Amino acid sequence: MTPQRAVILVGVALTLSLWIGAWHGALSSDFGSGFFGANGAGYSGRIASNLATHPLSLTRTGAPWFVLRAQEPLVLQYSNHPPGYMLVQGFLYGVCGIEPLVLKLFALLLHAGTALVLLLFFLPDRPAAAAVAGIFGATLPVAAHYGFMCSAFGPCTLLLAATLLLWRRHGRVGDAASLRWLCLLAGFNAWLDWNGLAMLPCLVVAALLQRRRALATALGITLAASLGMLLVHCSYVLGGPSALLHEMQRLAGATGDGLRCGDAAWWLAMAGHLQSQFGAIALVLALGGWLLAPRELRSFALLSAAPGLLLIFALQHHAAVHDYWVQPLLPAVVWGAALACERALCHANKLVAVAAAATVAFVAVVGLMAASSSLAASLAPDGARQIAQAVDSLATPDDTVLLPLANLENVGGYTTRQVMVGVDSVAEVDAITASIRARRPLGRVLLLLPTPWKDPAFAMAMEVRAPSKRIGSARLHVLLAPQ
Repeated sequence: MTPQRAVILVGVALTLSLWIGAWHGALSSDFGSGFFGANGAGYSGRIASNLATHPLSLTRTGAPWFVLRAQEPLVLQYSNHPPGYMLVQGFLYGVCGIEPLVLKLFALLLHAGTALVLLLFFLPDRPAAAAVAGIFGATLPVAAHYGFMCSAFGPCTLLLAATLLLWRRHGRVGDAASLRWLCLLAGFNAWLDWNGLAMLPCLVVAALLQRRRALATALGITLAASLGMLLVHCSYVLGGPSALLHEMQRLAGATGDGLRCGDAAWWLAMAGHLQSQFGAIALVLALGGWLLAPRELRSFALLSAAPGLLLIFALQHHAAVHDYWVQPLLPAVVWGAALACERALCHANKLVAVAAAATVAFVAVVGLMAASSSLAASLAPDGARQIAQAVDSLATPDDTVLLPLANLENVGGYTTRQVMVGVDSVAEVDAITASIRARRPLGRVLLLLPTPWKDPAFAMAMEVRAPSKRIGSARLHVLLAPQ
């Protein structure tokens, strides 16, 4: 066995042992219990179950592309993701069955793969940096926490790191094979989600600045094709280009009272996200590592961070209110911190090397502890699965079920039925029923109301409108039935 292969195997074993140790030691008791967080259940699980139930139904009836929400002016709110993310999750449910464990195992594999790709960036010539990159890629809070969730950021971060790896290889070798794979991975990432799309314009600009015309042309064609695909998809499911523009303005915070980078609160929010998801030590190490890096790598620092920065500043409001939107910065932080630790481990006296090793261990342990507590806190309650089972037994796939409790967002991840939560007023019921009557004429609209309900007037109004029947500790109202 060559020394290079030995280093690769050691690095892989180290990364996977950290990953498995984090899961087994801190997460295994909860791993099979359900989704982690409303993001995994409300979006990934619900969209996946929609697609598994209504495969490739390119209609605006809400089945594949929308999440039902009691939110005006949209009753059927587009899940604001490009199609690839939803299709991959739906494919997994369709092949393996509608079970949260399927998506969670997929997320675990992506988490391990991301740590491995981050490690491979420095092999075979920088084994110390590779080992640190593998450790940080598996244990930094944003990776160890959201890497376990069923969200689009998992596959996109993996492909982002892989694309950067291929960019570096093509710069060294310039072969046609690496160019094809580079365009393929970047295009597929753009098809998955917005943070994947952010990679392509950054690569095009970098290629133009480096006067690599063939590379810029190939990436430019990939970008144009990706934008065309997204425009066709989003315009169709949203109802036209103007609706797409409104949706992008909403994501960016340009409409309503959204946070923007001109607000001090926005900067405070982003600073908090960076601290909670990476930790101050890793951020300082990353900055120092890139500043002291060799020239060949220093020019790569901005490119590795550019997709994440573009996403944050383009969609400012959502970046401020979702801490995991800093995840595309993971490769830049990990590789910069790895370079700093490598310098201390390999080019300093023994005391500094021991301190550097202790720092790596400290950051890894703290990251795993933070991720474990966050995952335990965000685990969906068992009640969500029980309510979903009741909904499945009462409704057909064409029905829409209204639930008055806003904290039941996770229910959608466990059922193949269309569920809308937080509907607790007569005005909302009227608006939703009218909209669904126009969009879904074949299904019923059901209201599952717990008893006793906190608002007797609302319960009485629903009873007058549609006499109910008792279902366990709730009452079922049929508000709309097909003629």
